[in-house]
Amino acid sequence: MWRDDRELSHELASTGTSARQQMAADSMPSAAFAADLRRRLVSQIPPVADAPRRWSFADAFRGRRLAPILAGALLSVAVGAAAGAALIATRPQPSEPAKTPAPIVVGVPGGEVLATASPTPSPTPTPTATPTPTPTATPTPSPTPTPTATPTPSPKPTPVPTPVPTPVPTPVPTPTFTVMSLGATGCGGGVVLEWSAVGDPAFKKYVTLRSASASIPAAYPPQGGAVELTATRTGDRNATSAPDTSATPGTTFFYRTLALNSSGGVIGASAVQAASTTAVQPLGSLGAVAVDATKTKFTWATYAGSAACFTYYKLVYSETNPTPSYPNGDPYWAAISDKGVSSYVVDGIVSGTTYYVRLQAVRATALGPFVIAETDVLAYTAP
Repeated sequence: MWRDDRELSHELASTGTSARQQMAADSMPSAAFAADLRRRLVSQIPPVADAPRRWSFADAFRGRRLAPILAGALLSVAVGAAAGAALIATRPQPSEPAKTPAPIVVGVPGGEVLATASPTPSPTPTPTATPTPTPTATPTPSPTPTPTATPTPSPKPTPVPTPVPTPVPTPVPTPTFTVMSLGATGCGGGVVLEWSAVGDPAFKKYVTLRSASASIPAAYPPQGGAVELTATRTGDRNATSAPDTSATPGTTFFYRTLALNSSGGVIGASAVQAASTTAVQPLGSLGAVAVDATKTKFTWATYAGSAACFTYYKLVYSETNPTPSYPNGDPYWAAISDKGVSSYVVDGIVSGTTYYVRLQAVRATALGPFVIAETDVLAYTAP
């Protein structure tokens, strides 16, 4: 196959250009050659006399002035020639015209020429379309993280000794206790105290506190100026009343009853109540009339005070005690619960015997009775 004419022309043009550039470079005089030529020309100039001499234009054409001028001219011509050759070598050379291939003769040996045909040139290759480059997608830049500010180092604190805390006493919780009721009734001779029973299994005893102030803490032993009434202390769960016979008549006192456990802890408490007492009420003289040899009728004035203070009458006597009294343990002939009764007949009086007799109105409580009213003592000798 024939080579492509275009390729062949291109190679020939490239080869010619390279050769011309090489020839121009080889023909250019070197700097050393120019320097040597100038040196030799200058050495032929005769020395100048000591006294300067003016010369004319005609002297230039004489030998002593002409040699240097000619040398400079020759040097200029040589340099110009070299530069021209170099310029010509750098010019682009025209491409050689494409050669028409010789015709091909087709025939048979010893025969005539059958046909003359031009050789079929090699088909010029159709240039392949250069694909349009797909632009490379520019990656979305990741956001540059905001730099974390470097904290300024704090100075190391000077250790301060930890103060030792002052121990705080653990508060004692207010105990939960049963709420009790309390009644305080002022009578002649004392105050009647009555409270409700406590069913707590931890029950040990009841006590009642008294104070001249209405502020009585629900605590035991008593606090805040309160005192315990010993006559009111009992370990009987069902004994729920007691007298206060030590109160000064005409003075108001405040009371509070507590229920305690075995360790003295409060398990029940009443509200504070107030009451005042009066002196024992006098009932006047006691009368006595003999009914027969063995019977005597005694009479008295009835008790006119509050029914809340009255429990019964006691007709007490003593053969030895001139001031008989039921609370003190002297015997009695009669116990009468009706406070409206004003007489009683005693059977069994021993004739000739002297008796000290008195009628007393009594208020009984679970923890003992006390006298609220009474008659004078009668010394009676039976007929």
